[in-house]
Amino acid sequence: GINPESSTSTGPMQGVQPRALNMLLKKCSTSSTSSDSSDSTRIQRTLKISIMEIYLEKVRDLLDVKHGTKEEVKLDVRQGSAGNFVPGLTEKEVSTQQDIDDLIEFANKRRSQAATDCNTHSSRSHLIMQITCASYDRISKQTSLGKLHLIDLAGSERIQQSQVEGQQLKETLSINKSLSALSEVIAARASKRAHTPYRNSTLTYLLQDALSGDSKMTFIVCVSAAVLNASETFASLSFAARAVTVEQTKSGNKHITN
Repeated sequence: GINPESSTSTGPMQGVQPRALNMLLKKCSTSSTSSDSSDSTRIQRTLKISIMEIYLEKVRDLLDVKHGTKEEVKLDVRQGSAGNFVPGLTEKEVSTQQDIDDLIEFANKRRSQAATDCNTHSSRSHLIMQITCASYDRISKQTSLGKLHLIDLAGSERIQQSQVEGQQLKETLSINKSLSALSEVIAARASKRAHTPYRNSTLTYLLQDALSGDSKMTFIVCVSAAVLNASETFASLSFAARAVTVEQTKSGNKHITN
């Protein structure tokens, strides 16, 4: 899971999110990477952030002030010219690290969590932070879009060990099913199958563009040294071993608008 100390720029141990976003902010503060000073104001870059969770195969907007109320809007994944997206998802423009910290703190308070026999603060959903960088060329009048997804996957659970029941049992089954779907996608890509089952879960369908073509993926796999968790550790390491064999392919993922 994501805790406040590792998710913000002020914590003693910065996590992946603040490090990556801080780097993007620095890039955006430089109008152009060109060594020609005459181009110093040619490119205008903006960063926008969305934070969502996939809970019981449903997308929930964690930046929506109506989240968790009767007025919460139902969200679905759709296909578009710039790839798969979620219509109506809240996007917030950020320009400082404090802007980012505030959004992460706001979203963390709304993420689905519960106590189980395995974890007192067990994540009951997958959390996805989507960062969209728009680069506007003032000369060509074109805008190039790039996306970065930072994802905190809920861990798989053995029902016998976590002792969950009722709603938490449904959550566990949903989490395990979506993780299996992700594993199937990675396995299909690693073996270069003709068909990759992206549509088997909301998670993989939403991230289809990030998991295909020439997109770059990085997995940080957390495992336990305890004998009790040996089967989960083996499964996680096997997944990681398959993931590193995935080869990038040429793709027309670049999206430019006029």
